[in-house]
Amino acid sequence: MLLQYVLETLLQTSRFLGGGKAGKPEIRLIGDDIAGADKYLGGEIGVDGAIYAVPGHAKRILKIEGPDKATVVGPVFEGKYKWLRAARGCDGCLYGVPCHALRVLRIRPGSAVAAEEVGPEFPGEWKWHGGVVGSDDAIYCIPQSAERVLRIAPRKDDGGKPDVELVGPRFPGRWKWYGGLRSGSTIYGIPACADAVLKIETSGAVPVVSTIGRVPPGGWLWHGGVVAGDGSIWGVPSNADEVLKIHGDSVTLHGKGVFRSGEHRGDDKYKFLGAVVGADGCVYCIPSDADFVLKVDPRTDTVENFGPSLAHLARGRSRGQNKWQNGALLADGRIYAIPLKCESVLCIDTANRRVDLLPHPAPGLNFWEGGVVGADGALYCMPLKASRVLRIAAAAAAAP
Repeated sequence: MLLQYVLETLLQTSRFLGGGKAGKPEIRLIGDDIAGADKYLGGEIGVDGAIYAVPGHAKRILKIEGPDKATVVGPVFEGKYKWLRAARGCDGCLYGVPCHALRVLRIRPGSAVAAEEVGPEFPGEWKWHGGVVGSDDAIYCIPQSAERVLRIAPRKDDGGKPDVELVGPRFPGRWKWYGGLRSGSTIYGIPACADAVLKIETSGAVPVVSTIGRVPPGGWLWHGGVVAGDGSIWGVPSNADEVLKIHGDSVTLHGKGVFRSGEHRGDDKYKFLGAVVGADGCVYCIPSDADFVLKVDPRTDTVENFGPSLAHLARGRSRGQNKWQNGALLADGRIYAIPLKCESVLCIDTANRRVDLLPHPAPGLNFWEGGVVGADGALYCMPLKASRVLRIAAAAAAAP
């Protein structure tokens, strides 16, 4: 069993590392060693070109500057799961979305990083999951266990502290929506345990918050999504057995019976985590416990498994679970998925219909979660349990 796993992994690796016109990517660890688990789960690029990771369990902000430097900066913030995502405001500051933290985090990028908590206190845990900038330049935070949408309105004219307030009606329950996406002037929240899609219209003088559509009952149905070229939004199936499509006020489901979770699972759960729009305009869902990449063509609403089976990874260190989470399209036209528990970076070559496994240099599990494409075009992965940042660069963006 182990020998078969090793041979299959080497085969998929050698297909890619044999080289090609686009050359080979660069995958390496950078920056300072940082101990601990669940340190950072997301970040954002600042107006200075540096990337700032917001502290989950970590006590300080992580600043990533270019291809080699990553170090902690700013004051100490105590607590766990404080801020898990961030968004850039119209005032040039970055805003951390409160998860367990009581207040919003504001980071002012620059050579001397300034960071502080702003706005009123909001008690509770697992409050909001992701923040999206609306057409009115305010940031809207998607309710996870919080009952209302959180609106952060930066003051770009005088540089003062932002207006932070709750808007819209109350939505009871936990784990309601995981992530939000904007199409036009409207932000949509992707239902995890909610029974409908969250809709936030930001074009008016006052935001209008409502829900649209109805989805089947169940838990942790979809996890995040992407916006396709035609403005449609596609929700990534986690426990759901269909892909979610949102286009205007239309909510439809597609691909029933096409895909399932991995052979190592008997409950058909936790299939995909995150998606990326490829250079061909199609949506590629990143396998968590699924054995295949999932491809969605927004032009025809067709759904299909893409590439070879990755079932052999269940015999490796990850046991096939939580293999990758999210990714990015880089300059070579390939999609690179961030390793959560897998020993390899997943490379999706849409032009040549190939899926390859590229080794990374970190031991253990729960490596990275969340990533940001830097000003140099490389993907920087936020260290969860890994001690250092992972840098993935296409050949065109590799450091000299």
